[in-house]
Amino acid sequence: MYDFGIINGKLYQNGRWVNKNLYGSEGKIQAISAEFFEARELTDVNGMEVIPGVIDPHVHFELEGGSIKSVDDFYSGSVAAAYGGVTSIIDFLDPVDCAEDLEAAYLKRLNLAKKSIVDYAFHATIKNPKSDLEAFVLKMKSLGMNSLKLFTTYSDSGRRTYDEAIIELLKLSKKHKFLLMAHIENDDLIRLDDTFTYRDLPKSRPPESETSEALKLAEFTKKTNGNMYMVHLSSGKTLESLLTAYPDLINEHFFIESCPQYFTFTQDDLKKKDGYLYTFAPPLRSSFERDLLLRLRDSV
Repeated sequence: MYDFGIINGKLYQNGRWVNKNLYGSEGKIQAISAEFFEARELTDVNGMEVIPGVIDPHVHFELEGGSIKSVDDFYSGSVAAAYGGVTSIIDFLDPVDCAEDLEAAYLKRLNLAKKSIVDYAFHATIKNPKSDLEAFVLKMKSLGMNSLKLFTTYSDSGRRTYDEAIIELLKLSKKHKFLLMAHIENDDLIRLDDTFTYRDLPKSRPPESETSEALKLAEFTKKTNGNMYMVHLSSGKTLESLLTAYPDLINEHFFIESCPQYFTFTQDDLKKKDGYLYTFAPPLRSSFERDLLLRLRDSV
């Protein structure tokens, strides 16, 4: 007898919906079948859709930025995740520039994450590296992490990683079989102006800054045969350009992530009375960019 059963559901299995029942014991799925078995607790979902727990690979809980901290800690954030069907999250370590500081960053985030009610893991984060890159990678892997994030921008705060190091890390991603992640914007095309307000974010960080840098990193990935994961793509033009220039690279060595806000809102929302609530980097794009992103979303 199983501990629990979810019966008469539409289960998403192997890329399609099937009418089956799901049974589990000790917190794990034990059987998926069209047959009916005994269970201590049965829930009849009467044709509702049953999906596996979602993995959110990009969250920032208890993120500190100067004098401010993100509103969700690992408890409140993980509760919200669970309500949305997310059963695993991957957060980011604070960025460090050498292997010697990596373990302290890992232990700090591990201690914070103990409040989480869902499964969790971490990405390591590097900034303008000052030490041997292979030593950094080996230390990361020894701590159980298999992904490393870098920034191609934020030179003003010392977080930018420059091309030479990116190329070396891509080579190492092939050698040591890990995923190199990147916040991709061209630092030289970003305009910082004290007169800008949040409404000027699209002007400050234009889509060209993303597109040009994404194409450059795709070329680096192709030349090194490395593994690159682009975080939070915001521009339909960027996606179109990547698909056109590197069709064989996408989903093989160059992977793309985006976020719900880029499929939902546009830069016009920044003009609203509460427009400050629509601020992030990269910023919202035009309706043309948003619609292009929607049209191309099934290509990746």
